Amino acid sequence: MQLYAYYGNSKSKLYKKLSQKVALLRGTPNFDPLYGAPTIIVISAKQHVKYPHAEFANAACIIENMLLAATDQNIGSVYLWGVAMALQLYSELFQELDLPDGFIPVSGLALGYADITELKVKELKMSITTKRII
Repeated sequence: MQLYAYYGNSKSKLYKKLSQKVALLRGTPNFDPLYGAPTIIVISAKQHVKYPHAEFANAACIIENMLLAATDQNIGSVYLWGVAMALQLYSELFQELDLPDGFIPVSGLALGYADITELKVKELKMSITTKRII
């Protein structure tokens, strides 16, 4: 397996275009889906032929570890799903990444220091039903 990462910063033209396209996809044109983060990382991979969509699971594992490492360093982070969708839907953005042949954007994350110093606990409004099998 081979992965490829693109590192972008908030001052780049691609970052601004990507933010606009993801906002349009979400239906929230006045919202910055990259959260103004100074750094975004896009994980790209070759599509897995033998095990279809394994590249998404692999990227998720990589990103989870990057998010945990960022948290350990007191760096704010967020998983970005819409970035990969926008890159796959808008060929002009995809071409700007200049990925190796056969690679597709799979997912991404944003990194930066939060503007807030005090975190508020949010109530989790989602629950997961589990069934224990012995």
